[in-house]
Amino acid sequence: MWRYIMHFLKKMGLMLLVVSCFITAASAGEVELLNIGKSKTAAFCRKWENKEWNAVPTKKTTSDAENFTFNGIGRCTVSLIITQKLADGVKRELRYVIAYDGDSEPEVLVTLSYSNDKHATLQSKFTLKKGEHEYIFKPNSFKRGNYSFDFVNLKTVAFTLYAEKIGKGTFSLRRVYVKEGDQRKGTVTALKKTGERKCAEIFPAGTSENIFFKSGSTTLSGNWDAETLRLCAKTDFGTTGPKTEVRDVSRNINIWHDDATELFFSGTNDNNRYIQYVFNSAGIEWSSVRIYDVIAACVVTKTNSVFEHKLKPVVENGIATYNIEIPLKSIEKGKQKFIGFQFCQHVGKEVRVFNPTKRFVPPANYGILVFNKKPFGPGSAKLTECKRTDFAGQDASTFEFTCKSNGIPEGSRAIMHLTFPDNTIHSEPVTLSDKIILSGMKNLPGTYCAYLEILNTAGNSLVTATNFQNLKEIPDRSGEIIIFPAPKKIVCGEGSFSLANNPVISLPEKATDRTKLTAKVIAERLKRITGLDFRIVEGGKKGIMLRIVPGGHEQGYTLKVTPLECRIDGNDEPGLYYGCVSLVQSLLSARKQTVSIPVISVEDWPDMKKRCIAFYCAGVLGKGAKPAEDRGIDALLNWLEKYVADSKQNWAVMDLSCSAQIKSRPDLIRQYTNEDLIKLGNWCRERFIEPIPRFQLGSHNTWNPEVNEKLKKMGFKYTEDKVSTPLYDTTVFPPIMDHVRALKAKYVHIGGDEWWLNQNISYELNGVPRYKIVTDFWNRCAAFFKANGIRPIIHGDELTNTHNGRYFDGYRITETLSRDFIIEVWCYPESVCRELAGKGFEIAAILTSTTLVPESELKFINGFGYNIYHFNIYRFLDGKPYPVAHSYFMQNMYAADFAWNAFRKEHKTLMEFVYNGYAMAAHRMENVQHASGKLKKIACSPQKLQIPVNGKYGKFVFAQTVDYPDEILKKYPFNAMNRQWFYGAPVGDWNIVYDDGTMEKIPVRFTDNVIPAENKFFLLALNSVGEIIDGERRYNVSEWLNPHPEKTIRELKFDTSLAKKIKIQEMTLDLKNLSGTVLE
Repeated sequence: MWRYIMHFLKKMGLMLLVVSCFITAASAGEVELLNIGKSKTAAFCRKWENKEWNAVPTKKTTSDAENFTFNGIGRCTVSLIITQKLADGVKRELRYVIAYDGDSEPEVLVTLSYSNDKHATLQSKFTLKKGEHEYIFKPNSFKRGNYSFDFVNLKTVAFTLYAEKIGKGTFSLRRVYVKEGDQRKGTVTALKKTGERKCAEIFPAGTSENIFFKSGSTTLSGNWDAETLRLCAKTDFGTTGPKTEVRDVSRNINIWHDDATELFFSGTNDNNRYIQYVFNSAGIEWSSVRIYDVIAACVVTKTNSVFEHKLKPVVENGIATYNIEIPLKSIEKGKQKFIGFQFCQHVGKEVRVFNPTKRFVPPANYGILVFNKKPFGPGSAKLTECKRTDFAGQDASTFEFTCKSNGIPEGSRAIMHLTFPDNTIHSEPVTLSDKIILSGMKNLPGTYCAYLEILNTAGNSLVTATNFQNLKEIPDRSGEIIIFPAPKKIVCGEGSFSLANNPVISLPEKATDRTKLTAKVIAERLKRITGLDFRIVEGGKKGIMLRIVPGGHEQGYTLKVTPLECRIDGNDEPGLYYGCVSLVQSLLSARKQTVSIPVISVEDWPDMKKRCIAFYCAGVLGKGAKPAEDRGIDALLNWLEKYVADSKQNWAVMDLSCSAQIKSRPDLIRQYTNEDLIKLGNWCRERFIEPIPRFQLGSHNTWNPEVNEKLKKMGFKYTEDKVSTPLYDTTVFPPIMDHVRALKAKYVHIGGDEWWLNQNISYELNGVPRYKIVTDFWNRCAAFFKANGIRPIIHGDELTNTHNGRYFDGYRITETLSRDFIIEVWCYPESVCRELAGKGFEIAAILTSTTLVPESELKFINGFGYNIYHFNIYRFLDGKPYPVAHSYFMQNMYAADFAWNAFRKEHKTLMEFVYNGYAMAAHRMENVQHASGKLKKIACSPQKLQIPVNGKYGKFVFAQTVDYPDEILKKYPFNAMNRQWFYGAPVGDWNIVYDDGTMEKIPVRFTDNVIPAENKFFLLALNSVGEIIDGERRYNVSEWLNPHPEKTIRELKFDTSLAKKIKIQEMTLDLKNLSGTVLE
């Protein structure tokens, strides 16, 4: 730096200004990135882009510059590796000083890469001028990734230009630096520590026995060499020895009912790939391997697959000794010196676990096994806290870890490894201190696994691992225009189109009946939102203009709104309807009663022709169980409108076997009538939704109490056994056809998953292989439904050796199974879709998990969706609500968006999808209830929940939450009751009492319209429109539209009798305030 300034000053004849200029250049506001003669620079020709290029760059270093000349032709790059670490939260400009003595003025492309994300790049261009000039980096393109405009984690600065265009001139790189500006404002958030993971060392073969785990009579020891891991597990089971009943996992998978041993390995530490290996004392084994598959181009799960290993089990005098040899390559151990590891020994009802946890399979719950040559020795370290700092205008964040270390040997070095919720890993050398800072990190919701690895001078490692839960506020996107699913093309403009001027829907002359029906459906919807009565006019030119313009993508549309025009063109009839839905959504985006549609232009179409939902909310119950709450068919239609029709889904598999009337079985009492089913079918078809009834036949057949006396006398032990006789058909086909006829269904789903699962039974039944019994029954079904003009659907798990088809040779069913069946793949889509499509079946991927179908497998499916078991949120783990994986309304929106945009190059995880805020804004805007009148506060934190009103109101707005003792979610079977209480567990009911003595009820349900007050980041409940924050408490805001605004309301009373009846009265309601729209 000094040499550069001296040379410059001599050249300018300004020696007297040396001191002042030097002080300016070296000021705290600038950081030099190029150290002449010391920084790593390189120049090369990009021959991989064009084999004809032959440019040869030459580098020469002088006292004041790195000089490059070029001979030949082709694109060449001059690259500077950045070693300086820039702190986060500072505004910066990147500048470079370059001298050029040529005349051609070539264009130079500047590309920045980042160490924290190999995919992240920023690019800028400038014209190289003759002479010495300073240029400022101004990004004009980027590759999506975790880059920083403040250049945190900057890895390289690369200058690319054509050799023939620079000519014989010299490219002299004299200076590269950042000019620092103001400190950005930072917001600090503490992450919750969710677990310290046990770490153990293991040493090479030939060293003394290393017992690294001991619990009760169980010990685990091991050693390793360059290729193999060896483990020895010993347990004294007493005189009876280990329980060992399972002898063939192809017939009985319940190996966990034995005194089994489980091993888990995650060689990549990415929280995604793992190996689960289970065996009993007889050497009966089961494994599940989640690895990267080259064909599918993604990570796949393969159960009971080939897992390279050797097992030698020995049991003597009740002591079981298991020696296992495992090639390191089979557990994907890479260059890191440690792997994720878990060991579980089942001893009766006790489970002895290496790293204590309640959920064994997720790799984030494993302990750590460190492969050292010798013991690390004295010293300890722990990561005790983590704080995240977010800076305004910046996506990346700084993570600060508090480290407590003691006695670490001198000369040791440290590396921080951070596994993100998206399964990527960042590794970075750090200085061991009380505070370890990683800048420019991805800020994602979910679990961060932090590993601090300390290596002593001998190369042995001490590893400490801690998990932290990173939760983010869902951004408020209520001010945006929300079209869902996210459209292919959207442009928002200024101004709006008023519907009040001409409340008309104009159709072409001689419009089809279907177009007229679409207009009618949307007119009714618009009236609810705007209060306007819309006329439908053929040949009109005013108001909302609808027309079919054939061509373009199937089911596609264009929506164009200007201040003077509102037009929807459908490529076909479904496309016209979906364009109308988008129009409604643009209107609802205002989140208030309005008659103005914002100026907008949308062009959109679905990637998948079948966009599915399979919901079992009201159907799949235990034997003899019934839905606990009857809100009528209109409540179901409201849910379907909001989450299916408005998500533009068009296939609805609905299991109503336990909740809808079956005309041929009057002995079965159901809440929905046959007339309700007819209404449901008509409603669906009006919105281009295919209504598909579902009945479980054979397996899980709990909806069908036995009435056939002959069948009873046959004495079958299992429900599945009954399908071996055609008598069974007579008990199930008539009920199915009752629903088919009421819904006017074209398809029927007959379930068919998990046959004889967890049963230790024979391969054959009465001399017939069980897989053949299933095949024969399903072929009888196919023939019956084909004769009735109906196409059947079944689950695919029994049809593949990857899933439940490995039991009783179920995979052989496909040898003779009718190809009339559509196969619903609900697990392992990364391999099973391809497999079954290759056998000639039509495939719909309707999954029970929150995974997506990999891009490579999309060509094998004709539809996509999720199986939904609840209307909102129900799953609790360890007494706490589990925020995303079982938030079913959001899960379905995630599936709908994927099905609509399956060919989009990048897809968010479910967590990212939720915390992006777009879908949440779509879900919330539907909850706004439109009513006239001025909003008035009625009560604020009342002591008693009996509130006098004495007035006429259009709607009420509640801000409320629920309190409960910590132990209640563990004490009561919320997970077990979810299918009966599919609207949510009852906290109570608001009773709206009118002057004439009549009453309306507003249900208050846990996870439906109230959630725990202290859970700041939990997804907002199904029927909320927002929240009120009061200190540490959050109140869910929900609205109720009065169906009788003409009546005077006397009072509101909160009734807890239902909660008391099912003994969960410990839940108490906290009402922050109550408001209402007063009608004059």
